[in-house]
Amino acid sequence: MTAGLKEEILKALQSQPAGMSRFEIDGRLNGHRDAQQVVRALKALEKEGRVVFEGNTRARRYRLVAAVAEAESTETLAQTSALPLSPEAQEALQAVELPLLARRPVTYRRAFL
Repeated sequence: MTAGLKEEILKALQSQPAGMSRFEIDGRLNGHRDAQQVVRALKALEKEGRVVFEGNTRARRYRLVAAVAEAESTETLAQTSALPLSPEAQEALQAVELPLLARRPVTYRRAFL
C-alpha cells in the first residue's frame, strides 16, 4: 500500500469535515484505485489514529481526528452558552445539533400542517 493513497484519502477527508463514506472517498479519488486498496488504507489510517469512523457497513462515515476534536469543542461551546437554558431547552438543543442520520425519525400528522 502506498503512502500516496493515504495522503490522497486524508486530503479528501480534509475537504469534508462532516465526514465521507467509502464510496464518496472512492469517487473523490476518481476511481483510479481498487476498492480493496481504499478499504485497507482506511483501516491503516484508523489504526494509526488519524481517522475515526461512525456507523456500520454502508452507513459508515470516516472523519479526520482533528475534525472530530473541532466538533467536540463546538459542542462544549454550545453547552457553555451565555443564555441560561431550561433542562427541556438543553435537551431540544442537543437533539437539533445531532447529525441528521443520528436523529430519531419522526412522522407528521397532516391535520397539524
